[in-house]
Amino acid sequence: MTSTIRVLASFGSILLVTGLLAQEPAPKGPGAEATAPSLKIEIADEPKAIDPVTLMPPALTKTVTIEFKKRPLRDIIKWLQQEQQLAVIVDTKALSDEGILMSHQVDDRLVNEPLYLLLDRLQALELSWYMDDGNLYLTATVNAQQHPVTRQYNLGDLLDAGFQQQSILDTIQESTHGPWDCDEPGTGTLVLLGDVLFVRQLEPVQQEVSSLLTALLHHSRRTILMDCPQHAVLRAKLDQKVSVDFDEVAIEEAVAQLATLAGVDIRIDRSVVESDVSSRQLVTLTANDQKLRSLIQRLVTDTELAPMIRDGVLWVATAEAENNRTHTAVFDVRDLCRSKEESEALSDAINSQTEGPWEVDEPGTGILIFPKPGTMVVSQTESQLDAVLELLETYRSALRASKPRLVKGIDPKDEVLTRYYRMPTVMANDLLSALPELVVPGTWKTPELPKNVGTLRIASSKAQIQTVISPQAAGTMGPSSSMTISIPYSVLIVQQTREAHEKIFQLIQKLENGDTPDLSGDGKRPKGQGGQQGGFGGGFFQVPKRTMND
Repeated sequence: MTSTIRVLASFGSILLVTGLLAQEPAPKGPGAEATAPSLKIEIADEPKAIDPVTLMPPALTKTVTIEFKKRPLRDIIKWLQQEQQLAVIVDTKALSDEGILMSHQVDDRLVNEPLYLLLDRLQALELSWYMDDGNLYLTATVNAQQHPVTRQYNLGDLLDAGFQQQSILDTIQESTHGPWDCDEPGTGTLVLLGDVLFVRQLEPVQQEVSSLLTALLHHSRRTILMDCPQHAVLRAKLDQKVSVDFDEVAIEEAVAQLATLAGVDIRIDRSVVESDVSSRQLVTLTANDQKLRSLIQRLVTDTELAPMIRDGVLWVATAEAENNRTHTAVFDVRDLCRSKEESEALSDAINSQTEGPWEVDEPGTGILIFPKPGTMVVSQTESQLDAVLELLETYRSALRASKPRLVKGIDPKDEVLTRYYRMPTVMANDLLSALPELVVPGTWKTPELPKNVGTLRIASSKAQIQTVISPQAAGTMGPSSSMTISIPYSVLIVQQTREAHEKIFQLIQKLENGDTPDLSGDGKRPKGQGGQQGGFGGGFFQVPKRTMND
C-alpha cells in the first residue's frame, strides 16, 4: 500500500503534517511578516457549556432529592402533580397505543438535581414531554412529533454583535436536529419579523435553538450546548482508575459493581438491551487500575460497548448508538480566522486533519459552519468535538512558538500581487469605478500614469442560487413557502501591492458587513490578508484548497 502525506498547514519554521512534525524553511506567502493574531487576542475558557437550567421554565429547574424504587408510572405522575405542583396532562391513549402502561415500574433518583432530568430519563420508556401554555404534557414519543410548540427569540443582541440574519437562520437549521421545513415541508419553521425570530418546532429542538442562540452571544474556547454540570463530573469519572475481578457475572451485576467502585450512577442503555447482550453473555474480566472508560469498553467481547453521558447519568451503550449521537459546540476562533476566506481555510484543515466523518465528504454526518468569521459551530460526536478542540490548540501552540520572518531583500508591503475577488455583479461594477478613489489613490494605472502598478478588470462568474422565505408566510405561523432566486456574480481581478490588497479586503468586508466590532481589544483590527491564498491564522497557516478530486 502506498503511503501519502499531504501538507495541511505551515507556520514559521514548523510544518504541520498529518501525524508528523517536520522542519521547513520559513514561508514566503502572504502574512508571513505579520504578528500572530493569537498573541493579540485572548480566548476565554468560560463558559464551557450552556446549562439547560438557564433555558427552561423555573418549575422544571428547581432541585429535588427523591428516589423511586419500582414505583408505577402513575405514582410518578401523581408526585409531579401533588408534590411539585405541576399541571400535568397525560395522553393516556397515546401511551397505551405504544404499550406504555401506567403500571410500568420506574427506578430512578434525583440527588439535589433539577427536576427536568427525571422527565428526560423517562424517554427510556419512549415517553416524551413538552411545555405549552404553562402545562406539562406527557405523551408517547411518536405522538410528540405531532405537537410542535411556538417560541420567540429576540436576535437584537446577535445582530448588534455582527451576525447576519441569514447566517443565524442557516446555523440554526444546519446545527440543530430539526427537521426543518426547508428540507421536509410541513415540519419546523423559522419566521423573522424585525429582530424577533418565531420558531415552531418540537420541544427538544426548541431547547437546542435557545441554547445555540445563547452560545453564539457568549461562547469560549469551546462551549457545548445543552450540557448540564453533572456531565463534566461524569467525564472526569471516566478517567478514574478502577480494579475489577468479574467471573461470569451478568452484565447488570457487572455494571452495578462498576457503579459502586467508581462512585457514579451507571445505567444500561436500551441499545444494549435491544442488542441482546444481557441475555447472551456473562462478563469475565480482571483488570487492575484501569480507567473506567476502558473497562466499560471491555465488558463484553462480541459487541462493542461505549460510555454514553446523557441526562445527568452515565450509560453503558453500544458503540454504534454512541457514534450516532451528535453534540453541538460553539468555538471562539477569532485568533485563527477573521474573514470568510480564512474561515473556509480553517474548515478545510479541520475536515482534513480529524477523523470525522464530515458533511463535505459524507452527507448527513458532521456539520461545521461559521455564522460569522471568528465564531465556529460544530455538530459531531463527543470524541470528535474533543479532536477539533485539540487540533485548534495545536494550531495556537504553533502560532505562539514560531517566529514571523521577512522575505530577505523585499519589503513585503511593496510586493505586487494579482488577486481575484468574487462578489455580486452589482457590487463589482460599483467597485470597478470606486476602488481607484477609495483605496490608495494615485497608484492606479491611467493614460496619464502608465507606470503605476494598479489595474482593474472584471469577469463573469457563476451565479449564486439562494432560497428565501416568502414574506406572506410571516403572519400565519404555518408551513412557510419559499422561492429560489439567482444572483449574478462577477470576479474583480485586481493587480496591486500587498499593502493595497489589505485595504481592498478591509473595504470589501465593510461593504458586506458594515464596520466590524473590535476583535483585538486594543482598539485596532489585527492586520491580515484575509486568507486570499487559502490560509488562516492571519495568513500564517497556508492550506491547499480542496478540489472536487480531493
